[in-house]
Amino acid sequence: MLPDSHGYWFEEEVWDMSDGPESMKPCSKVWRFNKVCDPLWRLVTKELILARMCPPQ
Repeated sequence: MLPDSHGYWFEEEVWDMSDGPESMKPCSKVWRFNKVCDPLWRLVTKELILARMCPPQ
């Protein structure tokens, strides 16, 4: 994510990253977690994506 991009709340069910980098395809900029039926798996999915967004140390 770009430093000046919109901060997303973890609790939101849809993450719209349309202000993200131009290298991302437009269809990849909206993540709909509400399509995951089980609330526990929805949480796991969000945590996994958030961890993947962190830069390696």
